[in-house]
Amino acid sequence: MNWTSVGWSYVALADLGVEAKSGFASGRHAESGELLHLRPMNVSRLGRLTLEGAKYVPHSAGTARTQPGDVLFNNTNSPALVGKTAYIDTELPLGFSNHMTRLRAGTRLDAKFLALQLQTMQEQGYFESICSNHVNQASVATRRLLQVQIVVPPIVEQRRIVDLLEGHLSRLEASEESLSKALRRADLLPHAKLAALMSNRTMKPVRLGDLAVASGYGTSAKCVADGPGPAVARIPNVRNRRIDMSDEKRVADASTDVSGLMLSKGDVLIIRTNGSRDLIGRSAIVQAGIEASFASYLIRYQFDSTLVFPDWVSLMLETPAVRSVVESLAASSAGQYNLSLAKLNGVEIPLPMLEVQGSILHAAAAHYEAVSRMRREAEVAGRRSASLRRALLAAAFSGRLTGAASDLERIEELAFA
Repeated sequence: MNWTSVGWSYVALADLGVEAKSGFASGRHAESGELLHLRPMNVSRLGRLTLEGAKYVPHSAGTARTQPGDVLFNNTNSPALVGKTAYIDTELPLGFSNHMTRLRAGTRLDAKFLALQLQTMQEQGYFESICSNHVNQASVATRRLLQVQIVVPPIVEQRRIVDLLEGHLSRLEASEESLSKALRRADLLPHAKLAALMSNRTMKPVRLGDLAVASGYGTSAKCVADGPGPAVARIPNVRNRRIDMSDEKRVADASTDVSGLMLSKGDVLIIRTNGSRDLIGRSAIVQAGIEASFASYLIRYQFDSTLVFPDWVSLMLETPAVRSVVESLAASSAGQYNLSLAKLNGVEIPLPMLEVQGSILHAAAAHYEAVSRMRREAEVAGRRSASLRRALLAAAFSGRLTGAASDLERIEELAFA
């Protein structure tokens, strides 16, 4: 951090009298019980304490507790997330895991100022740069944490900065939450529109297997970025019900024959294996110009064009009723969800006449495009808000947050220059 403000200095946490205590591990988590036990997921990416998803342990599991005014530092996580920090403002006694470190500020520090500055350092990648890397995780040991230097203005200035930051950040977060709620509502609109379009139509349920002229699994051949063999469509290439080959991998062994698995326009690819149940059954329609085979964790269907449009199948697979069935059929093993071809063949979708399918697809397309446009605009707004937040925090801890009405204008200039 760069700063020139009078009376500010860099001081190590240990020299500021900060007390650090690690929490306790517990393998006896429950959905209800005696003591809430905070874990890394109970500190958000933005440094907010959340009790959503918190688990309970017996009081006897460990003695470490929080109290209002404590600061909770996430000492072990993935490298990008280690260092998330939250201020504790609840009177509720809380236990915390050994992946968390409780900090108690001395008389020279305002606890909220400490929490906000450590969170700012986390978002700037500081703790990722100093962490110790282990298998699948990273950590910042207590001794190393107490060696970390933070910028320390006079205590009155700290509190003034906290007040200014909380006002600005609360408005940013309220705006982001409103945007998030709007997007959640937008996600429901296509289903409501589709239900309205389908109402009062004659639609008999038909099994996918009865509509197909061919189906099967893809290749299990090893694929690499610059392989000599054909391109292979994989799960990352299934996007928005189309194939996107911008992230392309190819068969590593040129002698591997995948000629019988090359995709054709109108093929429907369905995800059958993934670590997320939500992705199982998601589909894409192969458009013209795709020269690729497909991977074994996808299933390809070629449907009878006299009975059904590929777009109709893909659209029906996204409806809540069909998704519920698909997710219920997905078997879980070793952290992976799997959907066999036999089970997928038995999934039923509503099937009107081709003319009705075309009419509904045409009417739904405009609605889906409007929602997609809304999402794109929201993503732009979200990125802008994130940039403004980073600039705001950087300004606060470099002495440039004055409280003047022009603060945000100057910070926006820094964020979007």
